Amino acid sequence: MKYILIGQKNVGKSSIFNKIIGKKLNIVDPTLGSTRDWIEYQSIYKNKIINLIDTPGINTSSNDSNDKKITLLIKNNIKKDYIILFVVNVKIKSINIDYDISRFLRKFGNEILLIINKVDNNKLEDEVIKFDKLGLPNQFLTSCSHNIGLKNLKLFLHEKSKIYKLEDSNIKNENITIGVYGKPNVGKSTFINNFIGFERFQTGNKPGITTDAVSHQMKIENKIINIYDTAGIRQQNKILDGLVTKSTNLSIKNISKTKINLLIIDCVTGLDRQDKRLINLIINKGIFLIIIFNKIDLVKDQKKLKTDLIEQIYNEIKEAKNLKYFFISSLKKNNVTKVFDFVLKNINLDTNISTSKINSWLKSVTTNLSHPYISGKKINFKYAVQKNKLPIKIMIFTNYPKLISESYKRYLMNNFIKKFQIKNQKIKILFKKSTNPYSK
Repeated sequence: MKYILIGQKNVGKSSIFNKIIGKKLNIVDPTLGSTRDWIEYQSIYKNKIINLIDTPGINTSSNDSNDKKITLLIKNNIKKDYIILFVVNVKIKSINIDYDISRFLRKFGNEILLIINKVDNNKLEDEVIKFDKLGLPNQFLTSCSHNIGLKNLKLFLHEKSKIYKLEDSNIKNENITIGVYGKPNVGKSTFINNFIGFERFQTGNKPGITTDAVSHQMKIENKIINIYDTAGIRQQNKILDGLVTKSTNLSIKNISKTKINLLIIDCVTGLDRQDKRLINLIINKGIFLIIIFNKIDLVKDQKKLKTDLIEQIYNEIKEAKNLKYFFISSLKKNNVTKVFDFVLKNINLDTNISTSKINSWLKSVTTNLSHPYISGKKINFKYAVQKNKLPIKIMIFTNYPKLISESYKRYLMNNFIKKFQIKNQKIKILFKKSTNPYSK
């Protein structure tokens, strides 16, 4: 059973969503329609699972193409076991749109709970009576800004929810988290929709349709996968409004939370400064990076383009030499599944290299090419250990860690990647003053 928040734009659905789950997952902004995707989250409250869905603002009587798209999205994805949380704004003067929405919702035959939001004071309680025309007797009065009525609402949801059991532990420990990133309008949402099999995320030619980092959970080959669609990351000097700033910052913040990061680049526009910035950003903040060039179907000389783009990345981004590249068409569904097949079968989330193998490599690589003397001092590499798995972090102990040249660091890094066949994963090799590891 799941609860689904439905209502007009800017009635406070995302604020209620964030209050109930106890996390700020959705952007809350006075801009109309700041939630533009279907957002789902599972949380545990008093030993029960609350499954909650936030949806874009709906207007069933509107002829606008985007409003029609949202109505169709909700119509096609409401299940029989959903309880509808119909959210309205007490401060609104006319309830005509709410009345039309209520008629639309009744057709599903689901239980409907009316949440009258933004009831910030006693005077506003007198306005509640106008919603009696909707004919929905199960009502809650709430105010997110004053934290009124939310505890009772959460207790109501808790009462109807199922008991949390051990087999539901994937709610806390997701096996694989995948984030999809890129500039606005490169085809991120279309790419994900093709993979999951239905239009969960909104798409269109207008940049900036996705504003939240929204996720979809699915199970494939006994693996729980959470895939996040994120807002397009714009250059800072091109951000014009607060909502875009919030969505860009949320996308950047999400990079460090996802284990596998897929960066989508538009083949038609090519690799520009912002794309290169995003590659470096994900390499520094993320763990795994796979680069996906989309819209290849729009390019005439595809072979030349592939060679040129990969060569450009190799020459201009020094840390991007062990990456996997895919060339796809999200619109025509070409090679989309190949990306996820690669993720499931080739990404190792448990890279644990034995200390003996690391030290055998260290001895071999430093013997083959010694570090040059620095001011008459010989650089000795004593031993190495793996300090972390995600991302891989190797600590090498030496007598003069501060004197190691950048070129020799790159030599060790490239040799390590080649020796242990590390692909698409961030690696850190750190150097520390050697001490006796057996001393207390």
